[in-house]
Amino acid sequence: MVPLLSSVPGGVTAREARSGWSSPRPVELTLDCGTCTGSARVRAGDTLRFALHRSTLEETPARVWSDTELAEAMDETVAAWRSWSALHQTYEGPSRDLVHTSGRVLQALKFQPSGAIVAAATTSLPEGVGGEYDLSERTLSHLSGWRNSRPVRVGDGAWDQQQVDVYGELLGAAHRLVDHLHDLDPQTRSSLGAVADAAAARWKEKGPGHLGGLGGAPALLHSKVMCWFALNRAIALSSLIGDSARVADWEHPRDEIFETVVRTAGATPPRPLPSTSAPTHRTPAVS
Repeated sequence: MVPLLSSVPGGVTAREARSGWSSPRPVELTLDCGTCTGSARVRAGDTLRFALHRSTLEETPARVWSDTELAEAMDETVAAWRSWSALHQTYEGPSRDLVHTSGRVLQALKFQPSGAIVAAATTSLPEGVGGEYDLSERTLSHLSGWRNSRPVRVGDGAWDQQQVDVYGELLGAAHRLVDHLHDLDPQTRSSLGAVADAAAARWKEKGPGHLGGLGGAPALLHSKVMCWFALNRAIALSSLIGDSARVADWEHPRDEIFETVVRTAGATPPRPLPSTSAPTHRTPAVS
């Protein structure tokens, strides 16, 4: 859908079916067929402030902000980042700079209304960070894309994919943090057990894996290995999550995955780790 652009005092507005946008106009802009262009020469010491204000039909309509308001908002943003850094960027150890950079990137990708982290910061923010249930993909043919990298898409064609490798990621993270997990609430224990059950039941399913490729659903070896990893870690955490009686139910599919991977890959992966009880120390991660 091509948005309807209009010039208003001090800015530009854009309207589409479900939302509206408003932008201040510090430079002269040209509107043409759903696009807005302009240019300006900036010298040392000059400041040009741009912003986008979006609203949905249920919200207060977007408006043009004054330059003073934008300056105040920028100052507040800088202050908020400095406050966050002072509270959370306290890690000292190996790869300190990389850890701090990663923290800043993840914080910048956080969607403030819900706290969800944007998985892909593209035009469409395709992971449904607001709790959306339908992210059907479509092409915006009126846009040329960055350096003419057509097509420009919104939505996510992979939104309904089943990516079973995520079970290993979740239980692997829980196992790595085992020294910090104490007195888990019943809901968390139940959730971790349900993740293991899902890995046991669905490891044979075809799927694109964590890369979310389109155009088919191959049976990825990586997905099977991650289901094995999920079950291995669940067994190791069984006493912590209150599911020691279900270890046997997880051991059989874990061993079945192992044998399948050996036959498929023609190589020997790591043998299942002893896991009849919760570990008293961290077990090295399986790569």
